[in-house]
Parts: sequence; structure tokens; C-alpha cells
Amino acid sequence: MGLIPGFSSPTSNINVTGALAVTVFLIVQVYGIIQKGPLKYLGHFVPEGTPLAMAPFLFVIELILQLAKPFSLAVRLFANVFAGHTTLFIVLGLIFMLKNYLLYSLPIIGYLLIATFEIFIGFIQAFIFTFLTASYLGEVAGENE
Repeated sequence: MGLIPGFSSPTSNINVTGALAVTVFLIVQVYGIIQKGPLKYLGHFVPEGTPLAMAPFLFVIELILQLAKPFSLAVRLFANVFAGHTTLFIVLGLIFMLKNYLLYSLPIIGYLLIATFEIFIGFIQAFIFTFLTASYLGEVAGENE
């Protein structure tokens, strides 16, 4: 949608990608609690056989890892869309910088090629976001005993 003049990509805003990532985080946590129950779910943060003195450290590390997953989802999606749009604006800026009617076709061809590539990247990012979400859910469901 962001390739249409006058429109913007929703995922070019970090707030949108952050909201998507927070939604994934909450769904994964709620799904894990439903699958295992609250105590058993919290118990998976510390592996069995861990010395009692190490348990608080491992719990904090696992909690940080759980929070890093949605953060990486949000930043990855935002950065790819933002970089694509920035590249397109730079290529369009060449039209104004060249000031030669014979060379105007080069930035336009470049814009079309990059726009096509950005559509491809958008599909890849949607796949990666979906795949990682499914992976996180599968990780929580796979630990069910």
C-alpha cells in the first residue's frame, strides 16, 4: 500500500510493528499458560536439575529472552520497510538532481525495479513474521508433557 502515491505503509511506523509484536507476545504467553497451567508454565523458565542458587538468574535470563523475541519481530519488520522506502525516495531524488531530460528514465527504471523488489521483500517479511510467530507458539506447545 505504501507504493501507491499518497498512501503510507502501516508497517513503516514502529508503533504498528510494536503493537503486532506485543500481540504475538501476549498470545504466546496466554497460550503457554492455557497449555500448562500458570505454575508449570513459569517452571519452564528454569530447567530441571538447576541448582537453587542459579534459578533466579536463569529465570531473569529466560524472561529477557521472552521479551527479546517480540522486540526482534518489531524491529525487523519496521527496519526492512523503512529501508525500502528510504531507498525509493533517494532514487526519486535523483530525478531532481540530474536536471537532464535524457537521463530521467534511469531513476524511473531504478524506482520501478526497487519498488518491485520491495514488494518481494514485503512478502518475505510477512512470511518470516508468521513463521516466527508459529515457531514461538510451537515452542510453547512442544514443551507440553
